Amino acid sequence: MATGDPEQSLALLAPAHDHYRTSGNNQALANTLNIIGRGYELLGRYDEARATLRQSLELKRRQGAPVAIASALSNLGLLLHRCGEDEEAQNLFQEALALYEALDNEGEIASTLSNLGLVALGCGDYQQARRYLERALPIQQKVGHQQRGHHLQ
Repeated sequence: MATGDPEQSLALLAPAHDHYRTSGNNQALANTLNIIGRGYELLGRYDEARATLRQSLELKRRQGAPVAIASALSNLGLLLHRCGEDEEAQNLFQEALALYEALDNEGEIASTLSNLGLVALGCGDYQQARRYLERALPIQQKVGHQQRGHHLQ
């Protein structure tokens, strides 16, 4: 959606949203709501994005899949940070971080630590931002090195 027309994408997703909502396919509905929420965000329709991403998160919580929950938490956290709601964004990122750490998902741990660093920067807490970013850097370097090595094989 980032490279296309978000308005057109939202229009194309409406039938899928309606289908998944009426069919009871909550996993597909949660994923569709996430995409719609990100589309609203791209269009600057932040209230609609917030409501839609919250719906997606609630469905993903009910499904109980930690990686899906963490992803939804991060997406909502990014939006809330953009809207200046840094305290809630920080709480969401902390919850996502705990899930990613439990899953030992190093790439997402590094990404979430970086997001926490950005929130701390936005709040003017430079020491905390530095701590988050210093934790993220070696993980990002390790993950990046592993990915490059994987491509060479």
